[in-house]
Amino acid sequence: MAAPVDISASLRTFRRLLLLCFGLISLLLGIAVATFFVHQARQTEQACATQLRLLGQLYARQLSFWRQQQIGAAELLSQDRRFVDLAGALLQRQEPGAAAALRERLQPLFRRSEIHALGLCDADGQLLLLLSDNPAWTAHFDPADARRSLALAQPLFSRITQDCPDSAGQSLPPVPPHMNLIVPLPAAAGGALVVFLDPLKVLIPLLHDWPVPSDSAEIILVRQLQDQILRLTPTRFGDNCAPLTKATPPPGELTLGRAMLDGRTGFIRALDYRLTPVFAQIEAVPGSPWLLAAKIDRQEALRPLRHSLWRTSLLALASLTGLGFILLLWWRQQQARYLADFHQAELRNRLLASRIDDLSRHANDIILLCDPQGAILDGNERALESYDLSLEELRQRSLLQLCDLEESEAALLWQQLSLQPAVRLDCLQRRKDGSNFPVEVSARWIEQEGQRLLQAIIRDISERKEAEERLHHQARHDALTGLPNRTQISEQLRHAILRAQRSHNQVALLFLDLDLFKNINDSLGHATGDALLRALARRMRSVLREKDNIGRFGGDEFLVLIEDIQELADIVLVANKLADTVAQPLTIEGRELCVTTSIGISIAPDDSTSAEQLIRFADTAMYQAKERGRNNFQFFTSDMNLRLQQRLELENDLRKALQQNQLLLHYQPQIDLRSGAIVGSEALVRWQHPQRGLLGPDLFIPLAEQTGLISDIGRWVLHEACLQNRLWQQQGFADLAVAVNLSARQFQNLQLVEEVLAVLRDTGLAAAALELELTESLLMSDVQTAVEQMQRLSQAGIRLAIDDFGTGYSSLNHLHRFPLDRLKVDRSFVQSIAQQDSTIARSIIVLAHELGLEVIAEGIETAPQRDFLLQHRCHFGQGYLFSPPVSAADFGALLRQAVFSPAE
Repeated sequence: MAAPVDISASLRTFRRLLLLCFGLISLLLGIAVATFFVHQARQTEQACATQLRLLGQLYARQLSFWRQQQIGAAELLSQDRRFVDLAGALLQRQEPGAAAALRERLQPLFRRSEIHALGLCDADGQLLLLLSDNPAWTAHFDPADARRSLALAQPLFSRITQDCPDSAGQSLPPVPPHMNLIVPLPAAAGGALVVFLDPLKVLIPLLHDWPVPSDSAEIILVRQLQDQILRLTPTRFGDNCAPLTKATPPPGELTLGRAMLDGRTGFIRALDYRLTPVFAQIEAVPGSPWLLAAKIDRQEALRPLRHSLWRTSLLALASLTGLGFILLLWWRQQQARYLADFHQAELRNRLLASRIDDLSRHANDIILLCDPQGAILDGNERALESYDLSLEELRQRSLLQLCDLEESEAALLWQQLSLQPAVRLDCLQRRKDGSNFPVEVSARWIEQEGQRLLQAIIRDISERKEAEERLHHQARHDALTGLPNRTQISEQLRHAILRAQRSHNQVALLFLDLDLFKNINDSLGHATGDALLRALARRMRSVLREKDNIGRFGGDEFLVLIEDIQELADIVLVANKLADTVAQPLTIEGRELCVTTSIGISIAPDDSTSAEQLIRFADTAMYQAKERGRNNFQFFTSDMNLRLQQRLELENDLRKALQQNQLLLHYQPQIDLRSGAIVGSEALVRWQHPQRGLLGPDLFIPLAEQTGLISDIGRWVLHEACLQNRLWQQQGFADLAVAVNLSARQFQNLQLVEEVLAVLRDTGLAAAALELELTESLLMSDVQTAVEQMQRLSQAGIRLAIDDFGTGYSSLNHLHRFPLDRLKVDRSFVQSIAQQDSTIARSIIVLAHELGLEVIAEGIETAPQRDFLLQHRCHFGQGYLFSPPVSAADFGALLRQAVFSPAE
């Protein structure tokens, strides 16, 4: 009978604990509700303060913006030179018609809806001119405001007023509410512009008509008047809600009016003009004596919180009721549930054990169970399949016998297992037929029925190893050609250098780059280019020795590594063999293709023992081969490295030149040979190098074209030349034109026309005053595109010329298609005139006239050359006979001097 008593006592104790917990939960819930209400009240007030502050700041900025807008509009007119001149004439009584002209100048501003009237006053504040339909405005202007604005030399707003008595106390003619803006004119005029503004048009509607965030929210604009405040805007509530109403805050209460009268700003809790509690934000309007208040009734702001409190309380009460009912049910069911849970847990454990055994038996990994000595006791189905053994055969082996380990490795493994709870390693496992397969072994000690056993989980990683080998191969071989890639060939080069150093031999590195391979990709497509690279890789591999290495360095570049070099003739033989092999025609997709290669050669250890340097030196020699006409090979020499360093330094300096404004333009005058007058100039770029001095374009323009900097330089030259030519035109040389050379990269830019027109708009230069000079080779690279590009430029009004005509390879048929304005005779043909070889120059002039083009000759250095050209109707020229290229300042001096002597 003792057991029931104990159970009953336990239940009573448990019931008391439940009641105690319920009471604590009820208390905590009540505290939580109260805390939540206090927190939410604080949050609501902070949110209201934030909203009112943002609203007040928004309206204050809008008011400030409105004031600045009025000042800006008036200042724009007051700074107009013609207006100031007329105002000065009126104020000084010098021009009788000034008043009428001023009225006409003031009409655009007067037509604005928020302006009552416009006037002009003198330094004493007396209105000399009034533009209005109501002459009564003169009486409503306070000269003291004008004198104060002129004394401060800055715009000034008067107070907002309506009807007011004059100095004698007599009422003035009635006018609408207004405020005056006085804007001083420049000192030379000696007066001020007066704008009579209507606050009812913009200012008051700005605040009163804008939407507000709630039913009780309101925006009030006031100004302090000693012990009163003047409400500038109407109020939403109350009887006395008209604008421009004065109010005296009641004493003893913190009202919104009292706070604004005291100059307080920021968020406050106060009473408004209805003596209703409100939350308010007071903001000072920047640049004005106004204060702005954004307010909302406190009752409205807290109304959602009170509703939330009621809902939260009801929810808490309902929750407590439900919790009590749930606890009661839970207490009654605990004893019965205990027994049911016990039996269910027992059943789950049995099922789990059965499932674990099934999983072990049929798992995808090999699972072996061994005794403490390593003898196999059991294995799953995957183990029998993997080793091709029966269970009995498997039990006759040990774990170490299955592993393909050396005796020392097996001993070390068993030592680790004796010292550690688990061991993991990769090794090979033997099958019944003696073959091996790679595995990952995880062995650990387990306890089973009081016995310490060794469990080995063995995973076949054959597929992973194969994948790793594939990835290793892909990481070190080129996917397109199958040759070693840059990483692999560089590593092979490093090993070859070490071997050469040990054996005192030489290693040759050949850097091959296919000539003009980009043209094949651009014209036939990358698929054809890839097929060509694969075929060439097979060809080159076939002519090399077995011990020689070849790899693809990237793109159309290959590296060939030759070891055991006895003499340089061996390298020359290999280089010639590779060049001849590449040059043999190939048929790709039905097309016969021929390419050549440029080869650079560096030798280790003579040139370097660093693989990276050896590659760089071979690359440098390859570029030297390209500069010497392609389809040849060059050995690296030390002076190549010096030239490379100099080129890199010059390239770096050229990039800085654009950023540091080191480039400048010289201008060579273009002369009318008949009159000797300067009709234009050719803009020629120079580089003021900080160390090398002034550099001509032949020293850096080819480098700029190779590096792509030519586009930035070309845009800078075009902008500077147009800007300078426009300045000369403004100085009185209205017909002056400027010629600018275009690079091939610039001309190939499809946005060229838009960029040129943008420069013309920015500089103000007319299109007809700009001449763009193009070379024959540039135009013939893509005739159809060139024609379309030139037609767009010509239609825009820009003049076009062929520079150095006669040195290229354009045909007359193509020349006839180009929308040209001028041909430029190359200086080499002009120089031939002095050698009694004038046939080409004379023919070019005749051709140009037949095509209806102007002709200009460059490089004129002697008077006979000038006379010959003029005799054969070449009317324009340039050269050292007239002037070399000079700076902009010196060219301006040439423009102002007398004309050059014309031909006799």
